[in-house]
Amino acid sequence: AGTILTTIENRAIDRSREQQRLSDAHGVVQRLAALHGTDGELAQLSAQLTTDLQSVRDASVARLQTMVREARAEAESAGAGQREADRDANRKRQLAANGVVSPSVVESSADRATRAHAEASRAQLYTQRLGQELEAARKGLYLLEARNDVPYPRQRLDELQLRRIEIAAQSRELTARLGAIAIALEAEQERLDLTAATQVVAPIDGVVWRSQISEGTWVAASSPIVTLIDCRTRFVNVRLPGRNFQHLQPGVGASVHVLGATRVENAVIQDVRGMGAKEQQDRLAAPIPTARSDELVATLSLTDNNGQ
Repeated sequence: AGTILTTIENRAIDRSREQQRLSDAHGVVQRLAALHGTDGELAQLSAQLTTDLQSVRDASVARLQTMVREARAEAESAGAGQREADRDANRKRQLAANGVVSPSVVESSADRATRAHAEASRAQLYTQRLGQELEAARKGLYLLEARNDVPYPRQRLDELQLRRIEIAAQSRELTARLGAIAIALEAEQERLDLTAATQVVAPIDGVVWRSQISEGTWVAASSPIVTLIDCRTRFVNVRLPGRNFQHLQPGVGASVHVLGATRVENAVIQDVRGMGAKEQQDRLAAPIPTARSDELVATLSLTDNNGQ
């Protein structure tokens, strides 16, 4: 039992679905490799643009720092002009009170002082605005003329970031698809293994009595392969004179002495057949002897299990 009797191969097996799965997996692997290569190139470009953006930011900050210093100098100059205009206006008022200058001169002096105050305020506000733009530039925001001026490297970086997000999503989708293909391919290969070949194993301890096939033989599902004999039950067929028929009944014990053997074995009569008995297709190793007109054939089963 358990011995491999023969191997049957299916040479007409259809492997088209397996090849299709392999082709699909190969295509997905190539697409993943292409996406990874593209993502690597985009990463290098992003690094270069980041460097360029940092250079733009440093240059913008340096320029705005210079502009802030210039604005502060102008604000100081405007402040000095304001103070001078205020002193001149005060002198003109005192002179006008003493009757030295006319009221029109006082009014002109007051107007110049007002304009000096406005110029000083505008210079202060301009300095404040440049300071705000400088702080924004340090954070990567460029506010020029009340608008958000995004530099080209920043725009390209945003585009590359969106593209890399799309590539990552496509890579996850393709990886999931590759996993599904691998599961389907494994199932298909298991199916092919089951249908491509099979081994016929002896179900019992016995003897291969007859083989109906040879190497290279074509077989179908109903084709007989080998004939096995179960040697656990031994039978003896005995041809006896017909006059003993009435003394031989199924179930009666008997003793058997096989020619050439030294011992007598116990047996039980299983069947008795005369010449006129109906032919039975017994699946035995040896054919039942034919009885003549004055004979019968008794079939006995040996009860001693001596391992023979």
